[in-house]
Amino acid sequence: MNNELPDDIELLKAMLRKQQSRLRQYACQVAGYEQEIERLKAQLDRLRRMLFGQSSEKKRHKLENQIRQAEKRLSELENRLNTARNLLEDASSVTDSPDTSPPSENPIASKPESPGRKSSRKPLPAELPRETHRLLPAETSCPACGGVLKEMGETISEQLDIINTAFKVIETIRPKLACSRCDVIGTTSS
Repeated sequence: MNNELPDDIELLKAMLRKQQSRLRQYACQVAGYEQEIERLKAQLDRLRRMLFGQSSEKKRHKLENQIRQAEKRLSELENRLNTARNLLEDASSVTDSPDTSPPSENPIASKPESPGRKSSRKPLPAELPRETHRLLPAETSCPACGGVLKEMGETISEQLDIINTAFKVIETIRPKLACSRCDVIGTTSS
């Protein structure tokens, strides 16, 4: 670094202004880092209290039960949706058929929806960086008949993650598989 200063007063003033400007920028950065550290410490304390609190076991069991119920309901609805799609395809391919009576059982009918929160979150912005995890099934054969499973769709879930004050989207893709022999439908777990 050059330690010699110019003799010109205007150059010295310009150097001083530039240095003061840099110092203000650094002070703003430091204040920002301090705020972020305090926020993260508070978040860690809150998470530790949730994890190790007196009622954490009760909450964990309740949450696990709610997750199991939601997964069961989702599986039922996916099966009903696939049955309805098959009926729709069959109906559209057999429009000439003389027997056009509806099936005796309504596969789409479901229980009235329980009053609860519906997910109405908008998709995450496309410009955010993404990390995609594709969950492949451990078994590629049908558990019912041993036939080969073929992909018939997928479920994509998005999770927003903050990494060193940067955002990225983690996409989890779960292929939906159906047996080519017996039409048993399954989804990759976890």
